[in-house]
Amino acid sequence: MSLNSKTQTDAPSKKIKKETVLIILLCALLVLALFLPTESVFNYIFTSNSTTVVDAEYSEKLEQKLKNILTEISGVGNVSVAITLLSNENEILAKNTEIIEENGVTKTTETVVTVNGKPYVTGVENPIINSVIIVCDGADDISVKMKISEVVSSALSVPFENIKIYKKK
Repeated sequence: MSLNSKTQTDAPSKKIKKETVLIILLCALLVLALFLPTESVFNYIFTSNSTTVVDAEYSEKLEQKLKNILTEISGVGNVSVAITLLSNENEILAKNTEIIEENGVTKTTETVVTVNGKPYVTGVENPIINSVIIVCDGADDISVKMKISEVVSSALSVPFENIKIYKKK
């Protein structure tokens, strides 16, 4: 009798284990499918060199302008500036929007306007600034630090918590 009861309890647990393993495998496949690089990710990785150069030039220009402004502030002294970007430069493309209403259902379609087979660019969106690091002689003076923070925040629309100011050696 004890032998029969063992085989009866083992059968459901093996079935549960098989179902659990199957569920785990399906979840793993789903995660792989969601996170495997797609063609657009590969395109971004292998074609983003030109935007990286543009973004580096953009941040270098901003760093130089900010450095020039900060050196004019009393008490700042010799200054170095580093800016990190959160995003890349984005082109704003012209789009043609068409609204069709059929049988009480409204359908909107957008198509990118092209000229000679290329998308028509109406503007460029600058990269978003993530943080600003300032290293200067006057960083030991709290009033100088406050002035620097206010200038950086208002000039670049960067929140105060993303501005770091340190004393030069």
